[in-house]
Amino acid sequence: PARVAEALQKFEAGESDSWVRLWQELSLPDGAVHYSWNFDNVTKSPGWQRATPSEQSSILRCAEAWLINKRLTQEDIFLLGNSTSYQHIASYLALRLLFDVGSPVLVTAAPETWHQWAKALIVYPLDHDVEQRNSIIKLAYEKAPEVALETFRYLIDRDLATSQPPHMRVRELAAIWDARVAALLHEFLAKPGLTIEQTGTLLEVLLEHGDETAFKFARGMVKAAGNQPLALVAAKALVAHQPR
Repeated sequence: PARVAEALQKFEAGESDSWVRLWQELSLPDGAVHYSWNFDNVTKSPGWQRATPSEQSSILRCAEAWLINKRLTQEDIFLLGNSTSYQHIASYLALRLLFDVGSPVLVTAAPETWHQWAKALIVYPLDHDVEQRNSIIKLAYEKAPEVALETFRYLIDRDLATSQPPHMRVRELAAIWDARVAALLHEFLAKPGLTIEQTGTLLEVLLEHGDETAFKFARGMVKAAGNQPLALVAAKALVAHQPR
């Protein structure tokens, strides 16, 4: 508690970047020496749960100040090797906190601010609360649809370029499914050089959403000669998702 109070005192004294230290101090259980890292939900941290309403209000203002004063660079968000910068973690946790408490700041923020926030929210890989993350992605898509789609395009393209199946990113698109999302996946499905697993991942999600073009594509793969493993993947997907 003393370390949280110290970080809040520095914030009240004018240090707008106190959030970088504060979220870490909030993760400390009572009497702990080592941090119990929480990379997704500040409201479940020991420090937040033991804070008084007045202290929680100060924590929120500290998070807001960080988001207002800190402008993440492309390098902060898109680190090499899929690592995550401390600045990105701090920004995501601040945004997630404001989202979890229903802060009006997220509603009133300017479009150009949301352009940056949408990238930070979508790229972030350390939040494993699927339900809340889907809700956050919906908000990012609502506030900055073009930026959100381009960010997903970049992430999926990066996975495909490294021969990785884009399971996580493609599944997250289900939260914002519409014709533009389907068109994006069709664009990737038509790319030459996909692995069998990559093709299967893209096809599965399209079929799950009843995409008729994907059904035609899969049927064509089954009938085509010369690629039995790919035909088998398509056949399994059709059996799993064929409309009854």
